[in-house]
Amino acid sequence: MNNFKSAIRTCIIFLIVLTILSAAIMSAFFIGENYYYQDSRERAELSGTLDFFVCGASHAMRGFRPDILDQELGVNSYNLSCSRQTMQGRYELLNLELNRNPAKTVVLELSYDSMTRNRDEEGPEGDIYMLGKLGGFMPRIKYFFSAIRPKEYGRMYYNYIDNGVNCIKKIIHGTWTNKNTKLEKGYAAYKRDDDELNQDLKKIYHTRSFEETVYEPNVEYLNKIIALCKEKNVQLILVTTPLSKVTVCRYDNLDTFKEWYENVANENGLQYYDFNLIRDKEEKLPDSSAFSDKFHLGNKGAGTFTKMFTDVLNKEAAGEDTSALFYGSYSELESHMTLDK
Repeated sequence: MNNFKSAIRTCIIFLIVLTILSAAIMSAFFIGENYYYQDSRERAELSGTLDFFVCGASHAMRGFRPDILDQELGVNSYNLSCSRQTMQGRYELLNLELNRNPAKTVVLELSYDSMTRNRDEEGPEGDIYMLGKLGGFMPRIKYFFSAIRPKEYGRMYYNYIDNGVNCIKKIIHGTWTNKNTKLEKGYAAYKRDDDELNQDLKKIYHTRSFEETVYEPNVEYLNKIIALCKEKNVQLILVTTPLSKVTVCRYDNLDTFKEWYENVANENGLQYYDFNLIRDKEEKLPDSSAFSDKFHLGNKGAGTFTKMFTDVLNKEAAGEDTSALFYGSYSELESHMTLDK
């Protein structure tokens, strides 16, 4: 019996020591901002001043430049987007920021997979980033228990221990920082070379399809975002950001997603723009210079696209009908598209 009690006591002491040590290692990550997606301090400093938000996944994070939004629209904007950001994550960030800022406009990015991404199958990557993006212990705890599945706890533990160790290394080398230096109001310049942008378009034309099975929690949180913006009297604009010509050529069901989002917009009195269909896209956003990979804009392309976006909004604000600037469908676009390199 004494041996059993001693073993229990040893296990309890071990768990206490492990918990304290783990918390200390993780804190090196959570109290600083050493990963590109950690930006809670800048958002807190700007709290009460922001009136224009962009929210979405990596397409929006790499596509919308706040400096150009501010200059062209006369707003004080912030890009809340993050890689693999779930619809739940988008709602939670918007709920936080709309409650502490005089927001007038929200741009919600909706891509081919915004409604089909299955959180149960893809795992917690987006929520790993989300917990790093949130500031404060209680918001993180609340989000953790609402979004993370028990089967994912081990992965979450390993990830934050690993991040914490990397941050401790930065402390040792004097490169650790408590405030993000990589982002500018949520945007980070992005450029890399991608061989997949150099394709024979005739050979890849309509050889693939995107998944079309809707994941219902995405619809639930999209509806929550719409309701939140209506409650706060905030204009909500739905936007699909440009994809490379390689991607538009390769996939044969992009009209399906356009029709989904048009229906959402029509049912809720919203405006929806698909910038793959803007008529001068091929001229202004060529794959060779505007894109970093087949799905994401590079820094130069992001600047061009953001200016295209603000031009459309400014024309709408002046009472102009901008529908003629866009093709009516991907089928119409493809009828005007050349497949030469």
